[in-house]
Amino acid sequence: MHPYIEITFTDANRDRGLEGAIHRWVARVEGMGFDVKGASVTVEPQGRNTLSVQVALMLSSGTLATGTSRHVEPFVAISDAFRVASRALLQRGSRPPMA
Repeated sequence: MHPYIEITFTDANRDRGLEGAIHRWVARVEGMGFDVKGASVTVEPQGRNTLSVQVALMLSSGTLATGTSRHVEPFVAISDAFRVASRALLQRGSRPPMA
């Protein structure tokens, strides 16, 4: 299944490199066994050098997981936000049983 991914750059120029990283992270979460129905990611500058990333992952089961991160390095902010959301899914036991 190809999830619907909405990426919003608030007060920032669209960056294809960051968009690609976001798509790879959604694929990584799916590779963990989660059936991602949709993802919403907001990227916005916070101050002079910091980037804030908010992630919301919706699974086909209706489970919602969110993650937020701030970092000077944009790719680190993205990975940290996805890791927070992934951990939330793992802690809830939302992953389907492996065959």
